[in-house]
Amino acid sequence: MSFTSLGFLCFLPAVTALYWLCPRRWRWAVLLAASYGFYMSWAP
Repeated sequence: MSFTSLGFLCFLPAVTALYWLCPRRWRWAVLLAASYGFYMSWAP
């Protein structure tokens, strides 16, 4: 997934909304899961 792709355009707002909807102590887990998902979506 590239930063200029349509997938990233949908991914970023979803992660941002999920980040702000989660309790403060679970926000690190949301960012960690989003990072793993982002990096796993790249084609080798």
